[in-house]
Amino acid sequence: MAALTKNPITWTHEDSDPKASMALAFDAKTYLARANGTTAIRPDRVRLVRALAIATHYAVENARVVGVIPNNKDGITALGSEVRGDLFASPEHCYAASTIARTWMLFPDPGRYTVFTATTRDGAPAKFATGVDPNPKGEAGFPPLLLAAVLIVAVVAWSAAVCYVAQVTAEVVDRKLTEDTLTTRMLSTQARAVAIVDTHSERERAAGHALAWSPEELRVLDELLGTQRAIAARTNSPLPNPFAGALEKVEEAGVTAASTVGGIATIAVLLGGAYVLTR
Repeated sequence: MAALTKNPITWTHEDSDPKASMALAFDAKTYLARANGTTAIRPDRVRLVRALAIATHYAVENARVVGVIPNNKDGITALGSEVRGDLFASPEHCYAASTIARTWMLFPDPGRYTVFTATTRDGAPAKFATGVDPNPKGEAGFPPLLLAAVLIVAVVAWSAAVCYVAQVTAEVVDRKLTEDTLTTRMLSTQARAVAIVDTHSERERAAGHALAWSPEELRVLDELLGTQRAIAARTNSPLPNPFAGALEKVEEAGVTAASTVGGIATIAVLLGGAYVLTR
């Protein structure tokens, strides 16, 4: 697990219609077909996957007792605050955050990946601060961001994985959502789970105190966890641990952060100005 440095890896994203993209990202059908019934194309899928990844990052941070810490500078909303098991109000809160955070660590194919600082807009290819462009030739970049954006700072493995998702080529996203049944199911359930976690957090903000998780809420999270286990099992790998103190089940509340770190299957280290992810 890497600590925050003076030059952390970041992902800055701008969407020309963020409200519409977020709404579509929570509707699994739109990954294959547009709202008007026409077939979705690769940039559509990339755009919605990015929107869901950002929604996940926000929901994880918002599930902590302190919620999302206001950090808006020059019209850019920044995410990337510390997330640990002891920052949640209950084991259920930690379990919920752990489960939705873990999805993006299981999205990539098994292997070793370098994650660069990048900016993205809608579903266009990522533009890299390093000047290195791993996208296939013929995929044009886009102009510098002109409007307000969301910035995610990659501090630990799961947030680095979120940043990686923004950088993969359209071909990878397309294959994952059209040919990989388990990943398609995981993202479909992820959309429901993220919505549940975020709604639960907002209900708590309105009530002024932590609220118990309903059996229905936990059932969706358990369903997501089941698909995550199936994906990990394809390569005989343990489930990745998204952050210190993360839980695979509520009953693990007594497990300390130190003892859970030993089971990490995805590791993020800061190396030469880029994260290297291994899964």
